Amino acid sequence: MTPTGTFGVIDLASAVPLRSKVVRLEPPMACSLLDASTYLDVVPVGPWLIDLDKCSELRRIWVKQVRNVEWGYTIRTSLNIADLRRHLRKFAMADVEGQPKPVLFRYFDARIIRAFLLEVFTPEERQSFLAPMHSLEVRGPDGNGTLVFEPDASDQARLLYAK
Repeated sequence: MTPTGTFGVIDLASAVPLRSKVVRLEPPMACSLLDASTYLDVVPVGPWLIDLDKCSELRRIWVKQVRNVEWGYTIRTSLNIADLRRHLRKFAMADVEGQPKPVLFRYFDARIIRAFLLEVFTPEERQSFLAPMHSLEVRGPDGNGTLVFEPDASDQARLLYAK
């Protein structure tokens, strides 16, 4: 069985106190989810992917603070950081009915991904997003507990809620 790594997706636009710590990290510890050559000015305040197994200081902060204030969410997967980044970036733009051009999908915002996984994605879209993950964990909508999404859960009955 392939080992599972723990990664954090964080929105540095919200996580102001952590910006300087995160942007100093380099692959394979962390990387921007934006294309730096296109969005150079936005990278320091944009979405980042952090290998929490390689960043013990950030992992401690993550467990105590980040998940509880909806700055990010946790992914468990056997992918490495580069492959997980590549997978997530496939979802950066979305077609919206009535819009002439694709729009930015803020999948890196914990509130947005929770809403989409719970209410918006079709089962096929949900499966496509979660496919390479063992789980995605995000703060519950009521602020208590953690919602755990798993790719093999074909319906909401497979959604786990842990206090």
